[in-house]
Amino acid sequence: MTTVRALAVTVAVMCLGAGSAAPAAAQPAGPDAAAIAAVVQAHVGATRLPGVAVAMIKDDRVLHLAGYGHDSRGERVTEKTPMWLGGVSESFTAMVLSQLAGPGFVPLDDPVVAHLPEFTTADPRSAQITVRQLLNHTSGLPATHDGSEGRPRSLQEAVAGLRGVTLASVPGERRVRSEVGYQVAARLVEVATRRPFDTVLWDRVLFQVGMAATTAVAGTRDLVPGLVDGHDRFLGVSRPQAEPDRFVDGSGGIVSPAEDVATWLQFNAGWGLRTVMAGDGLREVQRIGWEERTGGELVLRGRTATASATLVLMPGPTPEERYGVAVLANSREPLDGGDGTGPSDVDDLADELVALVRGTTPPAPALPLAFLAELLLVAAAVGAMVVAAVAVPRSRRWALRRPGSRALRLVPYALPLLLLAALPRAAGPLVGGVTFRDLAEGWPTALVAAEVVAAAGAVVLASRLSLRAGPRALRQPPYGTVSTSRLWPSGESK
Repeated sequence: MTTVRALAVTVAVMCLGAGSAAPAAAQPAGPDAAAIAAVVQAHVGATRLPGVAVAMIKDDRVLHLAGYGHDSRGERVTEKTPMWLGGVSESFTAMVLSQLAGPGFVPLDDPVVAHLPEFTTADPRSAQITVRQLLNHTSGLPATHDGSEGRPRSLQEAVAGLRGVTLASVPGERRVRSEVGYQVAARLVEVATRRPFDTVLWDRVLFQVGMAATTAVAGTRDLVPGLVDGHDRFLGVSRPQAEPDRFVDGSGGIVSPAEDVATWLQFNAGWGLRTVMAGDGLREVQRIGWEERTGGELVLRGRTATASATLVLMPGPTPEERYGVAVLANSREPLDGGDGTGPSDVDDLADELVALVRGTTPPAPALPLAFLAELLLVAAAVGAMVVAAVAVPRSRRWALRRPGSRALRLVPYALPLLLLAALPRAAGPLVGGVTFRDLAEGWPTALVAAEVVAAAGAVVLASRLSLRAGPRALRQPPYGTVSTSRLWPSGESK
């Protein structure tokens, strides 16, 4: 027992000595927790972000980890609350596939068809697509499945569903984010390892890195312990909403709490098992999947219909130091685009936290553009109903005008119907899809407002055209008025 005590005392003394020997500047405390909370709380609210989890790291240390706001059941969000990572999931798929490229199983510059013969489209150019182009979104494949053959239930079905697809551009020509491309990449992993993708992902990355609370699923309706519905925006206010049923294996299927995302940041900062990925290999993966900004910052964004995530890695004062910030939210703003490239409260919050890390004072958050846009849409819908209420009683007056003038005055009421038909495709870059279902899931206020405006125009059109098609008596001026068509030029009665 004495020997054990002596050993314990020795270890304690060594630890204390090591702690006292380290200069205070070597282990900075990082931003003050109260300052972080003040910045985050300014972005939390009914018209902003209902719930947020934040992680902040320096090298292998966690500087801050906390949750703010509530989930869709009213429970407090914490660092252990599972949230969808959306497109951030692609960084995990890229990591697994890059691991296989190391031993030469699937070299990144090989054509996809060399390792996945089942991959074929209606476009002969798809034979030129390389593995690297799948990962850096330059394959030319569409953003999502068009849904004509139903929702895929497996990666094999997802690849088979591309047989009728035509590429949007020449492979390697331009970067357009494609979830489909990452599903093909995940299928490559399955074929190369002869194992299910989620199993390979767990064994090679999640378990090795230490992300024990993270789950990878194939579909958004798959059961994940602790995961509850997120939120969308309707009439400017967040509301609980179930995630639409979508296939996301390999492209957006990671569900993770902030404490695990902090671990992922630490790994990408260079503090992790070298057997997973390190050095030049890690930097190569980051060049493929992360966006590089001025000053050496690396950014990852992920969006689903009801959740958002933004991760930022940045260099410290010395080349050896790396800081990281992650913001996970249980809602998504309708204007931030399918890939998170539009205005976003989550991105703004992440940038403000980065400013805190750098020692600068972040600006006060402005009113969200999405909230302002929804107010304008509501105003347009109300205005259209008022115009219709005024225009319908004036239909008889319209019917008495000359034919050319009558036709021109119908145009403003017909235009909303044409705009409604084109709206899903026009709003595609914002909502990440080109169907009415995509619009309803991504920006319901825009769809409802457009429908109200179109309906108001249709009511006016129906009222006026029915008068022209009805009995002549209905088109006569009201009792007590004199038709201008029955006057002489002098103004006297004919």
